[in-house]
Amino acid sequence: MNLKQAWGHRHLTMFLVRREIEQRYRGSALGLFWILLSSLLMLGIYTFVFNVIFVSRWPGMQTDRVEVFAIVLFAGLSMYTLASECWSRATSLITDNATYVTKVVFPVELLPLVVVLASLVQFAANFLIVVIASLLVLGPPSLTAISFIIVLIPFVILVLGGTYLLAFAGVFIRDMRMIVPFVLTALLYLSPVLYPVQNTPVSIRYLFNLNPLSFFFEAARGALFFDQWPSLGGLAVAWLMSLAVFGLGFYVFHRGARAFADVL
Repeated sequence: MNLKQAWGHRHLTMFLVRREIEQRYRGSALGLFWILLSSLLMLGIYTFVFNVIFVSRWPGMQTDRVEVFAIVLFAGLSMYTLASECWSRATSLITDNATYVTKVVFPVELLPLVVVLASLVQFAANFLIVVIASLLVLGPPSLTAISFIIVLIPFVILVLGGTYLLAFAGVFIRDMRMIVPFVLTALLYLSPVLYPVQNTPVSIRYLFNLNPLSFFFEAARGALFFDQWPSLGGLAVAWLMSLAVFGLGFYVFHRGARAFADVL
Protein backbone atom coordinates (compact mmCIF):
# COMPACT_ATOMS: atom_id res chain seq x y z
CA MET A 1 0.00 0.00 0.00
CA ASN A 2 1.34 3.44 -0.94
CA LEU A 3 0.23 6.94 0.04
CA LYS A 4 -2.26 7.13 -2.84
CA GLN A 5 -3.88 3.87 -1.76
CA ALA A 6 -3.89 5.00 1.87
CA TRP A 7 -5.79 8.14 0.85
CA GLY A 8 -8.24 5.95 -1.02
CA HIS A 9 -8.94 4.10 2.24
CA ARG A 10 -9.43 7.33 4.23
CA HIS A 11 -13.12 6.66 4.94
CA LEU A 12 -12.31 3.16 6.23
CA THR A 13 -9.49 4.63 8.31
CA MET A 14 -11.75 7.22 9.91
CA PHE A 15 -14.37 4.54 10.65
CA LEU A 16 -11.76 2.38 12.37
CA VAL A 17 -10.40 5.34 14.34
CA ARG A 18 -13.90 6.20 15.55
CA ARG A 19 -14.50 2.58 16.51
CA GLU A 20 -11.14 2.39 18.31
CA ILE A 21 -12.01 5.44 20.40
CA GLU A 22 -15.55 4.29 21.14
CA GLN A 23 -14.33 0.86 22.26
CA ARG A 24 -12.02 2.43 24.83
CA TYR A 25 -14.92 4.13 26.60
CA ARG A 26 -17.76 1.74 25.78
CA GLY A 27 -19.85 0.95 28.84
CA SER A 28 -18.56 3.88 30.90
CA ALA A 29 -21.11 6.31 32.32
CA LEU A 30 -19.42 9.40 30.89
CA GLY A 31 -18.45 7.87 27.56
CA LEU A 32 -16.29 10.02 25.31
CA PHE A 33 -16.33 12.83 27.89
CA TRP A 34 -13.53 10.87 29.58
CA ILE A 35 -11.17 12.08 26.82
CA LEU A 36 -11.33 15.61 28.20
CA LEU A 37 -11.98 14.70 31.83
CA SER A 38 -8.90 12.48 32.09
CA SER A 39 -6.74 15.38 30.90
CA LEU A 40 -8.24 17.72 33.48
CA LEU A 41 -7.81 15.16 36.26
CA MET A 42 -4.16 14.49 35.41
CA LEU A 43 -3.31 18.20 35.29
CA GLY A 44 -5.09 18.66 38.63
CA ILE A 45 -3.08 15.80 40.16
CA TYR A 46 0.23 17.23 38.94
CA THR A 47 -0.68 20.68 40.25
CA PHE A 48 -1.53 19.26 43.67
CA VAL A 49 1.58 17.07 43.89
CA PHE A 50 4.00 19.82 42.94
CA ASN A 51 2.20 22.49 44.94
CA VAL A 52 1.64 20.59 48.20
CA ILE A 53 3.92 17.54 48.32
CA PHE A 54 6.94 18.42 46.18
CA VAL A 55 7.16 22.18 45.88
CA SER A 56 9.05 22.44 42.61
CA ARG A 57 10.04 25.10 40.12
CA TRP A 58 11.09 24.72 36.50
CA PRO A 59 14.43 26.46 35.82
CA GLY A 60 14.28 29.36 33.40
CA MET A 61 10.67 30.33 33.97
CA GLN A 62 9.97 34.01 34.58
CA THR A 63 7.40 33.21 37.25
CA ASP A 64 7.60 31.23 40.48
CA ARG A 65 3.97 30.11 40.35
CA VAL A 66 4.00 26.40 41.09
CA GLU A 67 1.17 25.73 38.64
CA VAL A 68 3.68 26.42 35.87
CA PHE A 69 5.71 23.34 36.80
CA ALA A 70 2.63 21.16 36.45
CA ILE A 71 1.74 22.67 33.06
CA VAL A 72 5.28 22.27 31.69
CA LEU A 73 5.45 18.71 33.02
CA PHE A 74 2.02 17.84 31.62
CA ALA A 75 2.96 19.15 28.16
CA GLY A 76 6.02 16.91 27.96
CA LEU A 77 4.25 13.95 29.50
CA SER A 78 1.44 14.27 26.94
CA MET A 79 3.94 13.84 24.12
CA TYR A 80 5.57 10.89 25.86
CA THR A 81 2.18 9.28 26.50
CA LEU A 82 1.34 9.53 22.80
CA ALA A 83 4.45 7.51 21.91
CA SER A 84 4.11 5.13 24.85
CA GLU A 85 0.46 4.35 24.17
CA CYS A 86 1.05 3.64 20.49
CA TRP A 87 4.16 1.53 21.00
CA SER A 88 2.61 -0.50 23.82
CA ARG A 89 -0.46 -1.18 21.71
CA ALA A 90 1.65 -2.07 18.68
CA THR A 91 3.22 -5.18 20.17
CA SER A 92 -0.09 -7.08 20.12
CA LEU A 93 -1.83 -5.12 17.38
CA ILE A 94 -1.80 -7.82 14.72
CA THR A 95 -2.54 -10.74 17.03
CA ASP A 96 -5.47 -8.81 18.54
CA ASN A 97 -6.83 -8.22 15.03
CA ALA A 98 -6.02 -11.63 13.58
CA THR A 99 -9.37 -11.78 11.76
CA TYR A 100 -8.33 -8.90 9.52
CA VAL A 101 -5.22 -10.86 8.54
CA THR A 102 -6.48 -14.43 8.19
CA LYS A 103 -10.11 -14.21 7.13
CA VAL A 104 -10.68 -10.85 5.45
CA VAL A 105 -9.14 -9.07 2.50
CA PHE A 106 -8.01 -6.01 4.41
CA PRO A 107 -5.17 -3.48 4.07
CA VAL A 108 -3.44 -4.33 7.36
CA GLU A 109 -1.10 -1.37 6.87
CA LEU A 110 -3.97 0.76 8.13
CA LEU A 111 -3.95 -0.78 11.61
CA PRO A 112 -0.86 1.06 12.98
CA LEU A 113 -2.13 4.28 11.42
CA VAL A 114 -5.48 3.83 13.17
CA VAL A 115 -3.75 3.36 16.54
CA VAL A 116 -1.72 6.55 16.12
CA LEU A 117 -4.69 8.63 14.93
CA ALA A 118 -6.83 7.41 17.82
CA SER A 119 -4.08 8.29 20.30
CA LEU A 120 -3.78 11.73 18.71
CA VAL A 121 -7.35 12.43 19.79
CA GLN A 122 -6.35 12.07 23.45
CA PHE A 123 -3.20 14.07 22.79
CA ALA A 124 -5.29 16.85 21.24
CA ALA A 125 -7.43 16.96 24.39
CA ASN A 126 -4.29 17.14 26.54
CA PHE A 127 -2.84 19.90 24.42
CA LEU A 128 -6.08 21.87 24.58
CA ILE A 129 -5.87 21.77 28.37
CA VAL A 130 -2.22 22.87 28.21
CA VAL A 131 -3.14 25.84 26.01
CA ILE A 132 -6.03 26.94 28.23
CA ALA A 133 -4.02 26.51 31.44
CA SER A 134 -1.08 28.40 29.94
CA LEU A 135 -3.31 31.29 28.91
CA LEU A 136 -4.77 31.49 32.42
CA VAL A 137 -1.44 31.22 34.25
CA LEU A 138 1.15 32.67 31.85
CA GLY A 139 -0.90 34.83 29.53
CA PRO A 140 -0.63 34.90 25.72
CA PRO A 141 2.15 32.73 24.26
CA SER A 142 5.19 34.14 22.52
CA LEU A 143 5.73 33.99 18.78
CA THR A 144 7.95 30.93 19.17
CA ALA A 145 4.86 28.84 20.00
CA ILE A 146 4.06 28.58 16.29
CA SER A 147 7.21 26.46 15.84
CA PHE A 148 5.66 23.75 18.00
CA ILE A 149 3.91 22.34 14.94
CA ILE A 150 7.19 21.77 13.06
CA VAL A 151 8.42 19.83 16.10
CA LEU A 152 5.20 17.85 16.51
CA ILE A 153 4.94 16.66 12.89
CA PRO A 154 8.25 14.74 12.78
CA PHE A 155 7.51 13.44 16.28
CA VAL A 156 4.23 11.92 15.07
CA ILE A 157 6.00 10.49 12.01
CA LEU A 158 8.57 8.89 14.32
CA VAL A 159 5.82 7.46 16.52
CA LEU A 160 4.06 6.03 13.47
CA GLY A 161 7.27 4.48 12.16
CA GLY A 162 7.97 2.93 15.56
CA THR A 163 4.42 1.59 15.67
CA TYR A 164 4.92 -0.15 12.32
CA LEU A 165 8.22 -1.65 13.49
CA LEU A 166 6.84 -2.92 16.80
CA ALA A 167 3.65 -4.24 15.19
CA PHE A 168 5.80 -6.25 12.78
CA ALA A 169 8.11 -7.50 15.54
CA GLY A 170 5.19 -8.38 17.81
CA VAL A 171 3.95 -10.98 15.34
CA PHE A 172 7.20 -12.93 15.22
CA ILE A 173 8.56 -12.20 18.73
CA ARG A 174 5.71 -12.62 21.20
CA ASP A 175 7.97 -11.58 24.10
CA MET A 176 7.89 -8.03 22.74
CA ARG A 177 4.72 -7.30 24.68
CA MET A 178 6.63 -8.02 27.90
CA ILE A 179 9.85 -6.26 26.88
CA VAL A 180 8.46 -3.01 25.51
CA PRO A 181 6.82 -1.76 28.77
CA PHE A 182 10.19 -1.96 30.54
CA VAL A 183 11.90 -0.15 27.66
CA LEU A 184 9.23 2.56 27.70
CA THR A 185 9.64 3.04 31.46
CA ALA A 186 13.40 3.41 31.04
CA LEU A 187 12.80 5.80 28.14
CA LEU A 188 10.58 7.96 30.36
CA TYR A 189 13.24 8.40 33.03
CA LEU A 190 15.97 8.95 30.44
CA SER A 191 13.94 11.67 28.73
CA PRO A 192 13.64 15.31 29.81
CA VAL A 193 9.98 14.88 30.67
CA LEU A 194 9.79 14.72 34.47
CA TYR A 195 12.76 17.07 34.90
CA PRO A 196 14.95 19.33 32.75
CA VAL A 197 18.30 18.07 31.47
CA GLN A 198 20.16 20.80 33.37
CA ASN A 199 19.01 19.23 36.66
CA THR A 200 20.88 16.00 35.91
CA PRO A 201 24.57 15.24 36.61
CA VAL A 202 26.84 16.35 33.79
CA SER A 203 28.46 12.90 33.71
CA ILE A 204 25.27 11.21 32.46
CA ARG A 205 23.86 13.86 30.16
CA TYR A 206 25.18 12.00 27.15
CA LEU A 207 22.41 9.45 27.77
CA PHE A 208 19.85 12.12 26.94
CA ASN A 209 21.66 12.85 23.70
CA LEU A 210 21.39 9.17 22.79
CA ASN A 211 17.65 9.25 23.43
CA PRO A 212 15.88 9.99 20.11
CA LEU A 213 12.94 11.58 21.93
CA SER A 214 14.93 14.12 23.95
CA PHE A 215 15.12 16.72 21.18
CA PHE A 216 11.36 16.69 20.67
CA PHE A 217 10.57 17.23 24.35
CA GLU A 218 13.17 19.96 24.78
CA ALA A 219 12.26 21.74 21.54
CA ALA A 220 8.51 21.59 22.23
CA ARG A 221 8.96 22.90 25.77
CA GLY A 222 11.28 25.65 24.59
CA ALA A 223 8.86 26.77 21.89
CA LEU A 224 5.80 26.78 24.14
CA PHE A 225 7.18 28.13 27.42
CA PHE A 226 10.70 29.52 27.11
CA ASP A 227 10.60 31.73 24.00
CA GLN A 228 13.10 29.49 22.23
CA TRP A 229 13.10 28.62 18.54
CA PRO A 230 14.13 25.04 17.72
CA SER A 231 17.64 24.76 16.32
CA LEU A 232 17.75 24.25 12.57
CA GLY A 233 20.36 21.54 12.92
CA GLY A 234 18.29 19.70 15.50
CA LEU A 235 15.19 19.97 13.34
CA ALA A 236 17.03 18.64 10.29
CA VAL A 237 18.30 15.63 12.23
CA ALA A 238 14.85 15.06 13.76
CA TRP A 239 13.13 15.10 10.37
CA LEU A 240 15.71 12.81 8.78
CA MET A 241 15.54 10.36 11.69
CA SER A 242 11.73 10.37 11.71
CA LEU A 243 11.46 9.80 7.97
CA ALA A 244 14.09 7.04 8.13
CA VAL A 245 12.28 5.24 10.97
CA PHE A 246 8.95 5.61 9.21
CA GLY A 247 10.37 4.37 5.89
CA LEU A 248 12.01 1.37 7.53
CA GLY A 249 8.97 0.60 9.67
CA PHE A 250 6.49 0.76 6.81
CA TYR A 251 8.77 -1.26 4.53
CA VAL A 252 9.34 -4.17 6.91
CA PHE A 253 5.67 -4.19 7.96
CA HIS A 254 4.47 -4.19 4.35
CA ARG A 255 6.86 -6.98 3.37
CA GLY A 256 6.21 -8.97 6.53
CA ALA A 257 2.42 -8.72 6.17
CA ARG A 258 2.60 -11.52 3.61
CA ALA A 259 3.71 -13.91 6.33
CA PHE A 260 1.38 -12.72 9.10
CA ALA A 261 -1.38 -15.20 8.22
CA ASP A 262 1.06 -18.15 8.31
CA VAL A 263 2.37 -17.17 11.75
CA LEU A 264 -1.08 -16.48 13.23
